[in-house]
Amino acid sequence: MSNAEDQVIVHNVKTAYQVIARVNGDIQLTDDEIRVVLFSSMDRDYFPNLLISQGNFTEWFTINFAGEGQEEIDFKLQIEGEWDAVTDLAKFILDRY
Repeated sequence: MSNAEDQVIVHNVKTAYQVIARVNGDIQLTDDEIRVVLFSSMDRDYFPNLLISQGNFTEWFTINFAGEGQEEIDFKLQIEGEWDAVTDLAKFILDRY
């Protein structure tokens, strides 16, 4: 295995958006949908750097949203909670500074 294969690529919202924009022709997401995926996939522990949690990001593309299974419901509730937490944290930071 070469060093290039051993590297872990860590993306923040900006670089992840650039990657998605390059492949968006295949996945057909709107800009708003891309933003929801990216900002709800952020790792709150590294909020100032807007780092993406690869696990949360990947989950968006591995869950089948066609039905209303328990996995889909749990994911939706988790994402809603994370979205609320991230927007509250952003509001706190903006109000504070």
